[in-house]
Amino acid sequence: MKINKKNIRYSIDDHHHGLYVKEARLRHGYRLSEVAEEICDASYLSKIESGRIIPNIEVFEKIVARLKIQFPTKKHQCPVDLFKKALYQEDVDAILPYLNHDAFHHYEMRMLEFFRYVEKEELEKATEIKNEIDQFQFHFHSKEEQAYLLFAGLYYLKTSNWEKGKAHLENSYKLMVENEEEDPYLCLQLAKYYFRVNKACVGFVWLERAATEFKRLFEQKWSFKCDMIWCKEMLENGDVNTVEAKMKEWKILLSTSSDSEQRQRLNNVWALFYEKREDYDLAEKHFLESIEEKGVLIQEICLIDAISFYYRRQRKKELIKLVDGLNLSELKPENRALIDFYYLKFTDEESEFFEIFLKKDAIPMAEERFDYPKMTLFTKELTKLYRRKFSYKKLTDAYHGLEKFCEALVLAGET
Repeated sequence: MKINKKNIRYSIDDHHHGLYVKEARLRHGYRLSEVAEEICDASYLSKIESGRIIPNIEVFEKIVARLKIQFPTKKHQCPVDLFKKALYQEDVDAILPYLNHDAFHHYEMRMLEFFRYVEKEELEKATEIKNEIDQFQFHFHSKEEQAYLLFAGLYYLKTSNWEKGKAHLENSYKLMVENEEEDPYLCLQLAKYYFRVNKACVGFVWLERAATEFKRLFEQKWSFKCDMIWCKEMLENGDVNTVEAKMKEWKILLSTSSDSEQRQRLNNVWALFYEKREDYDLAEKHFLESIEEKGVLIQEICLIDAISFYYRRQRKKELIKLVDGLNLSELKPENRALIDFYYLKFTDEESEFFEIFLKKDAIPMAEERFDYPKMTLFTKELTKLYRRKFSYKKLTDAYHGLEKFCEALVLAGET
């Protein structure tokens, strides 16, 4: 077909025309036959939507008029690049002004919204639009598909569908290799996954790849995040001395920084470091500093670690005082369950309510989220309770539940 001004205006020379038609038809809730009536065959319209044919200009104009299609007036941008820029700047809401028909196709806007909802853990909203995005997946170019697989993987992990989550992350990695690119955010998520399923050696490999690439991109905040994860995992594995130099390096770098969130995280890791060294006074000092930044939102990870410290040291009075000052409704469900556990342990340990809470709330929550430390913590407390009550049948069942969980953890970590 001859290219003319109308063709260029409608973008029908580059096979993007089908996107606008399908987006508009689905948005209006029409079937193919309803749109095609008295214009063309439904099969012809289907081929237009899939980009298999370039339509006759007169036919296309009738379809445009029926569906009231608006075409972009601005230069098309790559949605993945835009989102990654907002992500690395730690402000995913920066994409909101771009969510209009003048910059993107409809499916691209929905894809950006999906990425944003997954990153902000607004999973109900992410679920609502995921099926809609899947209808347009055949239009994805390689970069879009790789990013979609990455965030779909995170979506499945956050909804506790571990098998699908892992499969999507691995497929995203395969595309990354095919494109001969490096995606540090993907590497970081794979590292977190393997740490969660108790495969620290594999996790450190992915974390090193992520940190190296973030440093190459001059993303200091993300290099810092990688290093703090590395330090915490090394401390968890008992390797205390190797992390001190890295923390001192960041302490110097952040000495003139106004980034309070980074100071919180660094104080948090210093506190864990001193606790491992059994210098509990310094540990408490840094834990408190990590949750006493003025005028800023305290990060949940710092708050939970501080409360956990008081639990481990059996400092009942300080723990209760800290918990009493919290607005629990603002915390993530798994963190609320952990805080409820600490609080009930010190205030209502022998009650039937504490047993019910462990069995019905805490342990199922940890099991669903594949959280090995919390699962062992809650189960250990439940077994102690059954020993005190001489409930040996229940004690056996509790151990059996932990054993099954560990088996599932091993299966999830297999490569």
